[in-house]
Amino acid sequence: MSKNFTINIPTKPYLAKYIASRYGHPVMLNNNTLLGIVVLSLLQKKVCTHLNLRDQHLQFRTFTTQITFLAPWRYMSHFGVDLSDDQIIQLNRAWDSQFDEELYYHCLRSINHASRYKGYNEAIEQFAENHGIIIGVDTTFECLKKTEYRFRRTLEENLSRNVLSIQDCKIQQEKKLSRNVPSKNVTNPPSLFD
Repeated sequence: MSKNFTINIPTKPYLAKYIASRYGHPVMLNNNTLLGIVVLSLLQKKVCTHLNLRDQHLQFRTFTTQITFLAPWRYMSHFGVDLSDDQIIQLNRAWDSQFDEELYYHCLRSINHASRYKGYNEAIEQFAENHGIIIGVDTTFECLKKTEYRFRRTLEENLSRNVLSIQDCKIQQEKKLSRNVPSKNVTNPPSLFD
């Protein structure tokens, strides 16, 4: 009897190639990698994606390939071997998120020009090539470009929101301190010890 249990999880073709390039094929699940931790933790809990059946079906239409995982039997005896549709969608969301972030940081490191767009296409193409993703087959160039753009915009919005909240905190602190500090225009009566 094999010491490992095989789990096939449906996903998008570009994500399957990305995961395989990062973790090998088949992917060994254990608690030593971020991917293993995410998959194993989702196996042991019920998740809800809050998608209606129509939206779940639309999600599954994009999952045209599978990623093969090997998990030790000891994990499967604790977690079970069936994945719900919600768990599969949640795993794909996690992989999409990791992919988006890595694509963004690859482009950020690769573009060494003052102009944002000079070298941008080459950076995206290089990222796809690094992970064995065939543009036009596994995904489109436009999809990768939009993915990077959306991640960058979200990151910029979050950063600006955080900076504004930090600035608001500083302003509130200054107001509070200014109320506690006596005004310089008020003269204090001389004390006996002066």
